[in-house]
Amino acid sequence: MQKKNILIYLISLFTLISCPGGGGGGGGSALALLGFGGGSSSSTVTDPSIPPTETPQLQVFRDGNQITHSSTTNIGSVVVLTPGTPVVFSIKNYGFQTLNLNGVPDVISKTGTHAALFTITQPSDLSLSFNETVDFTIQFNPDSLGEKTAQISISSNDPSRPNFQINLTGTGTPVPTPEISLTIASVDRVSGYTHTFTSVQEGLTGSDVTVTIRNQGTAALDVSNISLVSGDTSQFSITPGTIPRSVSAGGSTTFTMRFNPSSTGTKAAVVNILSNDGDESTFVLNLSGNATAAPAPEINVVLVSNLGTIANGGSYNFPTVAATVTNATAIDFRIQNQGNANLNLTSAPNYVQITGTDANQFEFVGSQPTTPIASASFRNFSIRFRPTTEGAKTASISIANNDSNENPYTFTITGTAGPAPAPEINLIANSVDIASAGSMTSFGTVRVGSASASTTVTIQNTGNATLNLTGTPRVSIVGGNTSDFQIVSQPSASTINSGSSLTFTVRFTPTATGLRSSTFQIANNDSNEGTYTVNISGTGNEPTSPCSPTIDTFSKNANVGSQAITGGTLYWASTLGFAISPTSPSVVYYMDQPHSNPSAAVLSYFYNFTQTTLMQSRDSVGTTVMSGMIPYSRYSNDYLTIVGGSTIPTYNPASSFALLFEPNSTVSFQSTTATITTATSCNPMLLEDQAFTSSEGTTSTHGLDKVWTYRKKLNVRLIFVDGTYATPTIAGVQAAVDRMIQVYAQNSVKIDLQFTATTVSAAEFQTIVDLDDDTGSVAASLTKLYTTTSAAQDATSLNIYLTADESQVGGVLGISSGIPGLPGVTGSKKSGMILFIEPHRSSGDPGEVLSNADLVFLGNTMAHEAGHFLGLFHTNERNGYNAASPTGLNARDPIRDTPSCASSLANTVYPNGVVDIDECIGTTFTSAGGYNLMFWAGDGVTDQGQLTGEQGWLLRNNPLTY
Repeated sequence: MQKKNILIYLISLFTLISCPGGGGGGGGSALALLGFGGGSSSSTVTDPSIPPTETPQLQVFRDGNQITHSSTTNIGSVVVLTPGTPVVFSIKNYGFQTLNLNGVPDVISKTGTHAALFTITQPSDLSLSFNETVDFTIQFNPDSLGEKTAQISISSNDPSRPNFQINLTGTGTPVPTPEISLTIASVDRVSGYTHTFTSVQEGLTGSDVTVTIRNQGTAALDVSNISLVSGDTSQFSITPGTIPRSVSAGGSTTFTMRFNPSSTGTKAAVVNILSNDGDESTFVLNLSGNATAAPAPEINVVLVSNLGTIANGGSYNFPTVAATVTNATAIDFRIQNQGNANLNLTSAPNYVQITGTDANQFEFVGSQPTTPIASASFRNFSIRFRPTTEGAKTASISIANNDSNENPYTFTITGTAGPAPAPEINLIANSVDIASAGSMTSFGTVRVGSASASTTVTIQNTGNATLNLTGTPRVSIVGGNTSDFQIVSQPSASTINSGSSLTFTVRFTPTATGLRSSTFQIANNDSNEGTYTVNISGTGNEPTSPCSPTIDTFSKNANVGSQAITGGTLYWASTLGFAISPTSPSVVYYMDQPHSNPSAAVLSYFYNFTQTTLMQSRDSVGTTVMSGMIPYSRYSNDYLTIVGGSTIPTYNPASSFALLFEPNSTVSFQSTTATITTATSCNPMLLEDQAFTSSEGTTSTHGLDKVWTYRKKLNVRLIFVDGTYATPTIAGVQAAVDRMIQVYAQNSVKIDLQFTATTVSAAEFQTIVDLDDDTGSVAASLTKLYTTTSAAQDATSLNIYLTADESQVGGVLGISSGIPGLPGVTGSKKSGMILFIEPHRSSGDPGEVLSNADLVFLGNTMAHEAGHFLGLFHTNERNGYNAASPTGLNARDPIRDTPSCASSLANTVYPNGVVDIDECIGTTFTSAGGYNLMFWAGDGVTDQGQLTGEQGWLLRNNPLTY
């Protein structure tokens, strides 16, 4: 594109050249037009876009630049009274006809205020052909300061501008002079300014500081000298460079200066700069600097504990310790370097030395401090006072170092050694000091087989050395009735530091009645009480009569929920909390809801205390009444089954156990109030019962080898219905009594039975006509017998009724009112059990005395039904135990260690669909149980007197047993 424009322009020029015109040759004119020839040698350039005229055309140029008519041109600045340099102008003819310059007397004339200050040199050629030029000059000669103006006029035959005018300006300037100024770090400084150097350590050289001399004048600045002239000139140095030197106007030059102190303190000096500055021919620069001391170490020693200084030549007194003590607390000292150079410890390898008379009574602990110690740093060291003899001890600490005025650094150490340390044992029990060979407060009266509360005994070390307990065990029971006392917990360590103590616990566990005594001893390193003994005593007893179970009664007359079930609705009331513990090991619960609905049922559920698991227990269920107990066996998951939730609470006889009891009935509690009675044992569980565990076995004799150590008691009350037996006394049924006593006295039970007997005149009950009714309102019913003859009952005894027979079933030997029955309460629907005399008879007339064999048979039944009343179920029900469906007639007693018979044994001897005695006397754990007291049937011939340890455990902890 650019090349195309140039081409077009050239074409236009050549077109112009081809036009006819006058003056000059054709070819020459063409060359002149294009700027290739013609005229003078002055450099003038006419705007190419403006074509030449046919007539003369005057153009003026300065330095090749065209000046237009009536424009202003500046001649420049000139020093006053000094001739300026002539400025050359060119006149050019840009017309084809000759340009004639015709002014009179001068071609170029001048006018204006300062016309006299402008001198014009007229052009030498007054006739100019096309493109020809001629020069003229103008010289400015100001006589005063400031701007000056004039006009010039050029006369010619240019028809368009016969008088071409140009306005002139020029400025008169003063005579040039130099002007000195200084800058340091780019900041201007006046003469007399004081420059302060950065502090420099004595003996060292500071950094160069550059000083810039500037000439802010208009003439050259001549610097003739730069020198230190006064003050501490030896503490500073300058490097002036070339002297003299000249600095042009606006220029600058530099020199350097430095602070080199040879001693400490503030230093000052003066630098003079000499020049041709008219008013500052001596420029003064003051110098100042602070010389710091050379670095040096400064030793100091402090206690680490409080940073208190121990001055050089001072002292430190160690705390008093006993002579021969080797483990006194070491004292930590600290070497500080408070100077500003490394502190060197110089007496290697033992930089800290203990010297003096008693140096051997102190010892250096740990490692020596390391060297050097940097400025503001420190090193610690430790010294222990370790006296070997009593008395005051003195030594010195010496630390050799490079501190100029504290080498060596020394201080005195002292200490006093007291008597050699020794332990001192002392015992405290029940807040009372007990001297060695003294007696501890009696444990009081405690039941044989159980335990007193544990007494905590404190072993104190009141001495000033470690007390060592050297016995094995640390505390032992010796002498007398050693088995009646127990160290429950030993001291937790074999050493007791000075001023400290340890504890142990002891309790009384009588094995026999009467006063029991022994001694505990503690072997130790007390010099005069090396075997510390304390006499201990207590009285063992056995209860001669039972306590009454704790009876609580609750009413439930509102429903908290209900659920439709087959044939009706199941209602439930709010829960009750049942809790047992080692002091109250069992609870029997009894619910009575009197109503007339014969198809109704009362039952119970249980929750754990967080109500996350719903459970059922193996309780007896009735129409208006039910009963149950906690526990039914040693393990809670053997008699509790999960209905909802996932975890059955674990029962531990040695700790508390609690469940929430939820009453349930098919009769609304709102329409018929239910009464719930609990009978909680008041007889604490013996220690061996608390520790008892059991397991399933493999043989028919499993569980029979348990031997209880301590005996328990049970009161039994025989209640004869008058007119049913010839001799209604204990003696009249002695063989039966003896048999029951024998069964309960065996090693796996060890309960001693104590019998009483009475009679009740109630002909209505000589034959029981209804065994099932539990309303108590049916004539001659079993329940009515219990509820209407309460005067004959004893609340703390097992009440056993004896009557002639029953007429409802036939052949029934005996019945317990419940599993369990209700202890501690008389006149309830479950306040006893009954034996039918005549079904046991093999000879004689009704009402006569039974034969000895028949009485033994009666005794077996009495023991069996008593087991039910006290909480035992049949070892297995009549159809045998079916693990796949262990309910109803396929259930077993939830007693883990007791053999039972599997349902598969039915019909193996007798094709009657049940497991008979002869089918359950095998040798394995699941084919036996026929000889057990609690087998579901008896024949009067087989000796069924066996009870296992867990069966005995349950009987021993019924609320009636004491």
